[in-house]
Amino acid sequence: MAGRSFSVRDIVLCSLFAAVLCVVSPFTLPIGSVPLSLCNFAVMTAACVLGGVRGTVSAAVFVAAGVIGLPVFGGGMSGIGHILSPTGGFVLSYIPSAALSGAFSTLGRSRRQGFLLSLTGCFLSVIFGYIMGTVWFAVSSNVPFSGELLSICVLPFLPFDAIKCVGAVLFSRLIWSRLRTELSKNPRKV
Repeated sequence: MAGRSFSVRDIVLCSLFAAVLCVVSPFTLPIGSVPLSLCNFAVMTAACVLGGVRGTVSAAVFVAAGVIGLPVFGGGMSGIGHILSPTGGFVLSYIPSAALSGAFSTLGRSRRQGFLLSLTGCFLSVIFGYIMGTVWFAVSSNVPFSGELLSICVLPFLPFDAIKCVGAVLFSRLIWSRLRTELSKNPRKV
């Protein structure tokens, strides 16, 4: 990706994964002040398949779609008001998280330890999301940094996010291998 412009194929893939994010994100499980969502699973999967740049574009398109009013955020929410809400930091964290997990995944494609590199990228992106989302939640809710804040924003999600990280890497590797096979059948630039 570095040093070249997006092809039509790149734009289609970014749009496709942004659409997947828009479809998956509204479905949440309310388990407290911060709902459980599959959106970070979809972000990590998109980033692992597309790489850092295209995965980041997909996440940015998703966030932009929600900001302009499409009901794509958790629970069917939308608008800048949702971004400014206590959980808005988690949503905004999808963009740099996609860059992080996508960069590690791209690096891992050419190495034997690809699975571990991709998994490391996903775990780091989840940790980054926790930090950004928790700080945003604390500031916007006026909740002091404490164990209570961790019990709201981090602890209930640890087991689910660990499973989502492993699942995103496995699922993305399956998608990537099939996508690579299809692209090798038709190598011309679209």
